[in-house]
Amino acid sequence: MILPLVTLLFSSSCKKSDSNSNCTLSSTTIVGAYIRTADTYQATANSPVIDELAREQPCDRDDILTLKYDGKYTWTDGVLVCGTRPNGTWSLKGNSMTIDGSIATVKSFDCKTLVISTPSGTYPIEITTFSRQ
Repeated sequence: MILPLVTLLFSSSCKKSDSNSNCTLSSTTIVGAYIRTADTYQATANSPVIDELAREQPCDRDDILTLKYDGKYTWTDGVLVCGTRPNGTWSLKGNSMTIDGSIATVKSFDCKTLVISTPSGTYPIEITTFSRQ
């Protein structure tokens, strides 16, 4: 399952236009605090998609992931507390994000929502959506 990280974060360096916001993915724009809003897993192309977030304890669903400028990340309990999660390291090169040595692909990023896929395009695949706090 996706590294509970990254399982990733936003201090907006986004450019805003009148109708919508344009944002460039970078190791600066991605920094920030996020909460997971979706997490799906699929073992093979023909297998059902599983809602991993629904399978977690409520106290894990509201945890906040903070991506820091120094390449470290932390998990903080949300309102519901059930235990600590491991902290770790992250880096970004292009749309390839390395989290504790594992590679994920940033599928989309608009300075409000971050969607990552692990592993990079092969099955099994997990897609996690984070919303900036």
